Amino acid sequence: MIRLLVASLTLALVACGGSIAVEDLPDEVKDARCDYLVKCDGIADRATCDAAISVADAELATIQAGIDNGTIKYDEDKAADCIDQLGGRSCAFEGFHDENSCEGVFTGTVATGGACVIDAQCANQGECVPSAGNCDPDTACCPGTCMGGASESALGGPCDDEIHVCSNAAYCKPGMGSGAIGTCTALIAGEGSACDDLRACANPLYCNVDFQAGTGTCKKPAASNAACVRDDLIACADRRDYCNATSLTCVRRVAVGGACTSGSMPCVDFATCVNGSCVAEIAAGGACVVDGDVDCTGDLECTAGTCQPPVEGPTCTL
Repeated sequence: MIRLLVASLTLALVACGGSIAVEDLPDEVKDARCDYLVKCDGIADRATCDAAISVADAELATIQAGIDNGTIKYDEDKAADCIDQLGGRSCAFEGFHDENSCEGVFTGTVATGGACVIDAQCANQGECVPSAGNCDPDTACCPGTCMGGASESALGGPCDDEIHVCSNAAYCKPGMGSGAIGTCTALIAGEGSACDDLRACANPLYCNVDFQAGTGTCKKPAASNAACVRDDLIACADRRDYCNATSLTCVRRVAVGGACTSGSMPCVDFATCVNGSCVAEIAAGGACVVDGDVDCTGDLECTAGTCQPPVEGPTCTL
């Protein structure tokens, strides 16, 4: 669980003002995630969410140790920006190319080859590779070395090679042939324009690409109650909708207790279609079976027959 707090932050995009002290960050992340999940039918209600979302409080002490020794820098203002948008995001698809200020909340200062214990210490979003190959950083403190990391390529520069990424104003055009690297290419504007990668089109479009043929067209997903094409990669813009096979319009997913069929009449995100009826995911403390028909909701895991918060990793001395 040592990466959970950092991973939670990467879900959000840039927003506005304020500041958040690092000790308040876990509660702020949890509240913001629940704001979004409840609003967008990702979980049943606020009480269920509050008991089902985990942000790994134990990790905070490790991160604080990194801040104290200078291997991690923390930006209170960017944290507030990130939290604001995490809770305030739209339920509708708006494109792939919004800025992500959460990447700047924690900044590692340890260069490639330097000593580390967690990924957040590594510069340029590098990875802390354990010195002992059998050490699991999710369950133990694993001393290691910062490796990898990525730098931003200009238009025409390389990407998809594990050390280069494209700016937010570009996409990685796939290379030709097995193992070929990609090229950072300007986003394609205009609905109906030809494209070759899911993320090739400018907001609010996506590339409805045929992955076998490698070609597609830029398209905007259908709005609620608008006509849709069931075979599109993103048929409906709103995550709460699906493309109804009869009306061929985007309508709300089936509520808990409603009649469903897997695929053609899907349930709301926090439910599963079981024997033709939508059954809610199991809340905290509920009885469960590992790999059963119905999953535990939120971050909960089926442990000893009940849905429980995941076991946190250790607090590490850096």
